[in-house]
Amino acid sequence: MIVEWNGDIGENKDRTIYARACGLVLLLLALTFAGYGQSRKWRVDILRVYSSEIEHWLLPSNSDSARTKLLAAFLVVPSFVDPDYSVCLIDSGKHFFLKVKLLDKNLWQELFTRFMQKQNLDLPLKCDVYSTPVSKQFKKKMISAFEKTTPRRTSLSSEVQYDGTSYEFRWVKKREMKVTKRSHDLGTESYEAGLVKILDQLCADIKNATFKESNFIGKFQ
Repeated sequence: MIVEWNGDIGENKDRTIYARACGLVLLLLALTFAGYGQSRKWRVDILRVYSSEIEHWLLPSNSDSARTKLLAAFLVVPSFVDPDYSVCLIDSGKHFFLKVKLLDKNLWQELFTRFMQKQNLDLPLKCDVYSTPVSKQFKKKMISAFEKTTPRRTSLSSEVQYDGTSYEFRWVKKREMKVTKRSHDLGTESYEAGLVKILDQLCADIKNATFKESNFIGKFQ
């Protein structure tokens, strides 16, 4: 069952406190069960797996047609509790479309729990996928909006956030993938905060089959 989100960046205060508590408890467990050298190796190992899982679950799979190309992606990765989700802009060779991927559980929490319990790391997650076609004009507007964020080469998985939600924007420019990563503390008046609100609503509309391109194309600045 998919957990709904309300499209609001500001998280419920109690949920944030709970997420922080979970993160600190699990971090202390990791440090307790491993020495300094081992904990460093543990961090490298779990982050490597986490990076792979983010790519696997939130981006188009390798089984997609070789002709399809990822043009842009918006990834939402909560530290704990809430499910991860993404929206990808894809070129099929014949038309452009948006693909939304919604997990039923929090990826990091599931991975961390199984890692600490030395269980098989094949995560028992369910991913619902929705898609809708968009125009060339919409494609240009969306990529242009992403380009106005500040690009970084750091991926989400290079630094685990123990509290709140991380957002990642990816887009292709001159055949090179650009990346902007932002933590949950975006600031209510920042450009990225406004863009996240638009994309959250876009994801919700695609999932609910109420998406209308005309409602969004003018919002991308």
